[in-house]
Amino acid sequence: MQNTCFVIMGFGVKTDLHTGKKVDLDYVYNYLIKPAVTRAGLKCVRADEIKHSSLIDVPMYEHLLGADLVIADLSTSNPNAIYELGVRHAVKQFSTILIANDDFDYPFDVNHVAFFSYKNLSLHYKKELVEELIEKLKDIVIEVRQTKRVDSPFYSLLRVTPPKYDRIIEKENSDMDGRVSLKTRIDTGNRALENEDYATAEKEFAEAIKIEKNEFLVQKMCLSIYKNATIDELKRYKKS
Repeated sequence: MQNTCFVIMGFGVKTDLHTGKKVDLDYVYNYLIKPAVTRAGLKCVRADEIKHSSLIDVPMYEHLLGADLVIADLSTSNPNAIYELGVRHAVKQFSTILIANDDFDYPFDVNHVAFFSYKNLSLHYKKELVEELIEKLKDIVIEVRQTKRVDSPFYSLLRVTPPKYDRIIEKENSDMDGRVSLKTRIDTGNRALENEDYATAEKEFAEAIKIEKNEFLVQKMCLSIYKNATIDELKRYKKS
């Protein structure tokens, strides 16, 4: 997975349980992380953009192991993101960048690791300030790739030799034909909701749940069913 940055984070708008504030993780990914990584010359991918035919686990672990760089956004203390960061730190000595919202409450195990912090970004945030953050993160990406300093606490605190792994062989794009990524399903479902095409929205979110079941997607599917006036009201209630 040469020249690839894998981004560990949740998706959608999530509430930080410590502060009660909402964080728009999709905005952070699309308008901060991805532009910074792209400008640094890397391909940027998040778990919901990976095309796969079964569970996300295998390609997710492949990216944690094989990606040249990993950026982990721990905002809202997402348990999946924290677990995936632990896996990355266990298998790689270097090339992992931690970022978080300004309000993030740093856990003890990582409070001594350098973080790149950002404001409560949203569509209402000033573009010039977002641009400044992009450039700062881009510079960090370039520096981390060049220096290859040990940034995993596991390897910096213990004198251990990193295990050797067989090279991960990526499948050709042709092998992935016909498989739709989680992000594509969600984007299509959201557009269908906006266009009041609730049957299509329900279908897309149902397919997305097959890839990764979580509360956000279930809520979206239930909303699609509830809004679909072509279905009898009692049937809508039972179905959702």
